[in-house]
Amino acid sequence: PSGLTSLGQDTFENSGLESITLPANYQVAKVSSDIYAFKGCTSLKTVVLPATLKILPNQFFNGCTSLTTVKLIDANGNIIGNDNEALLPTGLTEIGSSTFNSTAITKFIFPDTLATLGSSAFSKSAVKEVVLPGTITKFNSGIFLGCTALEKVVFGDAITDMSAAGTMFKECTALNSVTLPANATKLGNEMFYGCTALTKIDLPDSLTHLGKMTFACSGLIEVKIPAGVTELSYKTGLKDSGHSLTSSTNPISSTTGAYT
Repeated sequence: PSGLTSLGQDTFENSGLESITLPANYQVAKVSSDIYAFKGCTSLKTVVLPATLKILPNQFFNGCTSLTTVKLIDANGNIIGNDNEALLPTGLTEIGSSTFNSTAITKFIFPDTLATLGSSAFSKSAVKEVVLPGTITKFNSGIFLGCTALEKVVFGDAITDMSAAGTMFKECTALNSVTLPANATKLGNEMFYGCTALTKIDLPDSLTHLGKMTFACSGLIEVKIPAGVTELSYKTGLKDSGHSLTSSTNPISSTTGAYT
């Protein structure tokens, strides 16, 4: 109904819905509201969201394994967007935990208002390429974990501290191209763990911290360590695969031996 402003928890969970249009005035007060609303709707293929929606709740579409399309509806009832992609609301600020986990969406279009990504928000989805806006200030773990079709990632330059982005791309085995933020200072633990197709990555000069096992079991062949990173532990994951490491200016100290 057009007057609908909220959904309850588990409202359509595990139902046989194939499509759903939420009215233009539907809103979510917080990320924990309306959780599991469409969880496990394995026949759901198309969703139409309000263009003004600001929050997508935790596990909203978790396990919707047939979901390929997300479009928007404006205040005049116009439907905006294309098939086989997810056009997210233009004022969206937060995506909850496991919101799009295991969906069949191959492309997400993120708004420049997005600030927070919940843990496992897109994990095990079919996404192939990701362009993240520089407005994101809060990361959580496992955001794209296990996205085996993901090949390319581009970060907005305004993003700096990604120390909380642990396992962000863990086991993304097709990932071969990553453009990190130009001003990044920290990378999370196991951020690129198991990214076997990733043979090269350019680390920004602003980088000062690598997390534990950041590149462990990846396909990296050679990486240049910025001058700001003056100490490495074997726990970065750079030693165990026999990577060739070079430093831009400063010598790299270690308590565990050589890194060649």
